[in-house]
Order: sequence, then C-alpha cells, then structure tokens
Amino acid sequence: MIRSALFLCAAIIVAACFACAPAPAPSPAPVVGATVRGPSCSDTDFAAKVFYAASFAPSPGYPAPSPAYNVPNGSPDYRGDLKAAFDAASPDFAQQLCNLDRVYILAKTCGTGGCVGDSFGWLQSKNQVAKTQGRIVGLAARLWNEATYSQYETDLAQNLLPQGATQVTYKASCSSAGVCAPGDNLTTLLVAALAHEIGHIGWYILNPLPKPSNFCSNIFFDASWSVATPPPADENLNPFRNFLNPSERARLRNWGFWVDQHLRPPQINDIDHSSSNQYQAIENLLTPDQPGPPIQLGQPWASLFAAMSPDEDFVETYKFKVLTTMSRNPLTHGSVTVQGYPTEDIVNDYLTGKKAILKAKTDCMPVILFN
Repeated sequence: MIRSALFLCAAIIVAACFACAPAPAPSPAPVVGATVRGPSCSDTDFAAKVFYAASFAPSPGYPAPSPAYNVPNGSPDYRGDLKAAFDAASPDFAQQLCNLDRVYILAKTCGTGGCVGDSFGWLQSKNQVAKTQGRIVGLAARLWNEATYSQYETDLAQNLLPQGATQVTYKASCSSAGVCAPGDNLTTLLVAALAHEIGHIGWYILNPLPKPSNFCSNIFFDASWSVATPPPADENLNPFRNFLNPSERARLRNWGFWVDQHLRPPQINDIDHSSSNQYQAIENLLTPDQPGPPIQLGQPWASLFAAMSPDEDFVETYKFKVLTTMSRNPLTHGSVTVQGYPTEDIVNDYLTGKKAILKAKTDCMPVILFN
C-alpha cells in the first residue's frame, strides 16, 4: 500500500502496504523462475539489514534516512519478528529477502488513511551515497499494532472502499466452519507486507514500459485487463504511486490518469459511483469459477486490492503466491465477507481448482524477482 511503493496498515494499512516503487533506471537482469535449494543467507544475516528510522521519505539520490538507528531492544522485537517471518518463508522467498539491501522500520505516526503510505518498496535509480543499497523496503512500525493477519487485510480492504461501503471483513486460514490454522498471526502479516513491497520493486524490473502486457507471455494481464498501463507519472514528479484509496482514485480521474479497465465487469467505477449496488459490485469481484458445461470462469483477482490497477494486480498476485507457499503455516483460506452476501474464500477456491485464471497468473509468477 503504498504510496506506490508503500504498504498498508489501516488504521494500519494505508500505505504501501501496498505501495509502489518509483520508476527506476536500468536494473540488473532478473532471475525469472529460478529455484534455490536454500537461501544464501541466514535469518540473522537478514535481521542485520534491518534499521530503525524516525522518518524517511525516499527520493532519488538519497539511499538512506539520516539519521538511521539500530533497531531498539525490547517490545516490539522488530528484528526477532522479522527473523520469524524469514524462517516461515519458502526457500525462494527467503532468498528474495536475502537479496534486499536494507529494511527500515519507520516510526512515523500514521496519518489519514493509516500506514499504507508510510510503507514502501523502492528500486533506486540513483545511488549517490551507497552503490549497493538499491533495493529497499520500509515497513511502518504501526504494522506491529495489528492483532492478526486477518485484521490487517480487513483494514486494507476497508481503506480501499468508499465511505459507506466499508463492511468487508477478511478471515485468514479459517474454514467456513470457523476452524483456523495457526498462521493468522504477526508472522504471516510481516511475510505479506514484505512480499507486497518486494512485488513493487519486481514490477519495475520485470514489466516493460510503456505497456506491461508482455509479462508472462501475455497470459498475466491480457486475461484480466482490457486496458493495462503502467502507473501514471505524478504531476508533481512524485516517484511513488500513492495508495489507491477513494480520494486518490478520484484525483487520478480528475487528471485523466484512471484509464485501466477490467476485461470483464465489474469495474472499479461501479464501486465508486454506484450508491445502490456497491456491495454487489464488490461481491462480483470475488466470484469463483462455476461448473458447466461450459465452465463459467470466475474473477481473476487475488484480492480486492489486485483489482484496483495492473501494478497492484501484479504485486498482490505475487504476495498471494508467497503466502500460499510458505514453509510454515501456508495460507489455506482467505475468506472475504461482503455485507449482505455469502462469504467467498479466494484462497480455498484457488487451491481447489475454482480459480483457473488466477492459477494461470500465479503459476507463471516467479518468487525470485531480482538478484
């Protein structure tokens, strides 16, 4: 969330947790589809990359906040919790964490919209101080205030929706019978936050500009979007995409930048501009495949956030793959309840073969996006 590189925190999500990264200069060639037997660093090595910053607004040419401090001891145990996330990750995602140059815990107080705009993923195009610090993730300290991963996703979804249409809740790793796996916790939340921000870095490495449709042999975007474009350049030259809450979507429309269109309805405009059918439109974004013949293909989105834009679709699908392939407590259920409608379980539908398009998109998504 995201300032285009930021992550969320709704009252915690509101930043990039989903954020995006700024448009970079030429970057190293990615290792697409590479698989490793084990990560090249340990959880202790990864934790040594974690620093604490009272404030950090990334910009080209400034690779680090000033000052940056060692992570404080005590509670929360930021480094210990991030080590636990590393240990819970798949070997490939642990390797991707090894490939980061720095992780900052950002102590800024989250403003309007939560912490979404205060987390970020950054692929630096200019490294005037430290040539090796080019892949940076910032996590809002307020993420540690979220009680569970479910609450984190609920906060994120509610911050994405117009005022008056926020009755959407998320339950992670809980079946329709209410039986929950042990993974609905801070560890899963941090894996999700890291994956989202890393996905924003990977977006700029893997997706050619000005049109991203070539990714995944045209499978990824052409199956979901009739019009898919890269994030617009901000008129104020802000290198980050802002979190796509309703006010940001309205701002982009006013500037003529809201041009992405789903291949099949509903469109995000149906959520933003329909006071009577908002919940129906939200529900329709979650539908699974229906049996046939012929089979009726369901919606291709890994989350509500994924349906907002092509870059968030890429990032959220990446996060989805990371969470469903964790070495410890992989995500098995991700139930979204929209007020007045039956609960839809996106993760279970995917795992039981009821999300053919999402499966094709996830299968072609590499976990290792960059060296």
